[in-house]
Amino acid sequence: MVFNNSSKVICFNHRNLLPEEYERYHIPLNQSNIKNLVVNANGSIFYTKPLGNYRMINELIGSYLAKKLDLDTVDYEIGKTATGLQALSKPFYEEGYDYQYFNDYLHLSRYPKRSFLEKVNPFHSYCVTTGLDILKGTTLYEDALKVTAVDLKMSQVDRHGNNLQVKVKEAKAVSLAPIYDYSESYIIGDSATIYRSPLVWVRKNRTSLEELIRRHPELWEYLEYLISLSICDILENIGDEKEIEFTGDEMFNYMKSQKIIERPFQKIKVK
Repeated sequence: MVFNNSSKVICFNHRNLLPEEYERYHIPLNQSNIKNLVVNANGSIFYTKPLGNYRMINELIGSYLAKKLDLDTVDYEIGKTATGLQALSKPFYEEGYDYQYFNDYLHLSRYPKRSFLEKVNPFHSYCVTTGLDILKGTTLYEDALKVTAVDLKMSQVDRHGNNLQVKVKEAKAVSLAPIYDYSESYIIGDSATIYRSPLVWVRKNRTSLEELIRRHPELWEYLEYLISLSICDILENIGDEKEIEFTGDEMFNYMKSQKIIERPFQKIKVK
């Protein structure tokens, strides 16, 4: 990425939240992913995640694609320090709602036996089709399909039940919380298998992919739309929005990766 004087890049200073600020920003104390936060020059609070260039770009692409499907997603800002880039996102917690990790929501409110949990969580098991079947008829189903489509488009390999949250009111799921954590994307080949997303295995097996789409035809509608979006256009639009430029190598690598990722989708048979 190439920055200039007009680029939307935030310089900041690290600090941890004070105890009273957790209450002020409605941040649940049990969110284990809340570690470091930053405050910029005008006092805005952000979550921060150190990233290399490509993982920073992945976060920007993921947020862009999610918004294309009308998913609620964090809107990343680019933070820059002397040691590298950091993805910055504002706290999204609202007063009056409980936020639970997807794993915990299924375990606590729907499926009390943890041994069964591994079979039904679409983001933390290999039984993706079974998990999505169980979500049918709930307020989470459509958004779960959209998240799945974004992750398939990006070859996201780390979507599991602890990097997805559910917004809950009066013990009932209202919706998914804003989606975050797209950095482990565009990972192709055997190295992808070290991650926990079941979609890694689905992409490798045409039969599984066809079965997933057959049982959830809306998923194919979302995925087909995302496939129609050129990665070059996506990067150019992000560049215009953030006032940054992507290098020729970055553009070429994403074009190459996207071609490999989308090859299996061109072979599936949709009835």
